[in-house]
Amino acid sequence: MVSRLLASQRRAEAAAPSLAQAAVFYHNWERRLDVAAGTAAGLFHMHSKGVVHRDLTSYNVLLDAGFSARVCDFNLSRVRAGCCVCV
Repeated sequence: MVSRLLASQRRAEAAAPSLAQAAVFYHNWERRLDVAAGTAAGLFHMHSKGVVHRDLTSYNVLLDAGFSARVCDFNLSRVRAGCCVCV
């Protein structure tokens, strides 16, 4: 019983920094706009290569430690007709 309580407390302590970061992010409009701009820049890059994401949601945008946006989950993406995607 004691070990369960200690494990639960450790999980709560480990989650505390991420909750604090989320609170800072939620109240900081400049940072939120930076995330939106980063997401738009990622989509612009994809579209310039002829790729359409087709499933952009908040769940498909990952944030790193510096809150830089990364677009992910390309399962539904398609290449536009007539476009050549060069890698």
